[in-house]
Amino acid sequence: MSFVSWQYAQFLPTVLLLYWQLPWRGRICLLLAGSYFFYGLWDARFLALLLTSSTIDYFCGLAIARQRERLSKVVLTACLPAAWLAGYSALAPKTAGVDGWILSAALLFPVLFGSLYQSLWRWPEAKQRRAFLLLSIVTNLGVLGFFKYFNFFAASALSLLSGLGWHPTWTFPHIILPMAISFYTFQSIAYTVDIYREKARPERDFLTFAAYLSFFPQLISGPIERPNDLLPQFQKAAAWSLENLHRGFRLILVGLFKL
Repeated sequence: MSFVSWQYAQFLPTVLLLYWQLPWRGRICLLLAGSYFFYGLWDARFLALLLTSSTIDYFCGLAIARQRERLSKVVLTACLPAAWLAGYSALAPKTAGVDGWILSAALLFPVLFGSLYQSLWRWPEAKQRRAFLLLSIVTNLGVLGFFKYFNFFAASALSLLSGLGWHPTWTFPHIILPMAISFYTFQSIAYTVDIYREKARPERDFLTFAAYLSFFPQLISGPIERPNDLLPQFQKAAAWSLENLHRGFRLILVGLFKL
């Protein structure tokens, strides 16, 4: 869904009207559902990646602040990407289904992440915070690097093998680059880095953090927000202000003309 489409011109006022009718908790659920709907219209399968980043950095952020969660909660939350892909596969047509290797990776994620989470807590206390920060950074950059550069390295490998006289019959899968993956990846890393530097506090509520990371007005085009700038706006119910409404519409109009 483009910002300069009639669909968005209907979507934004609908979310806005519903937002002011709900209590704080309902607003968080609305923003999360609206943001996932907005992103999922492009390709709903990649919502599993957004859920994966949210899960990793939610628990890593808490761990960096020395707040340990139950392993059962970690594993159950990490099952969300696989649950989403399984549900999507059951409902989607076969031509738009989920590849088996993707579903297998999603099923393996709770086991690997739960094991890493549990094992890092056994490290010496002086190294735990840095270890969880590295877990956040390495996993996020690893996923980003895979989707950005897999096709390039795969094509280079096939070209190299052909130049050596070997023409393999197998082919690499073509990897689609998920929309906005750079924006939410670096925003997620900024969150854990700021917690490590003690410039921000971790968010205790998973839904609030997931809504913050997937907030649709800046999800696909930025800017990359620091947690202390945007996250506090999710943590309390905003008060109605006609002046803020006018300022918001002015910014939208300016943005539309710049596009």
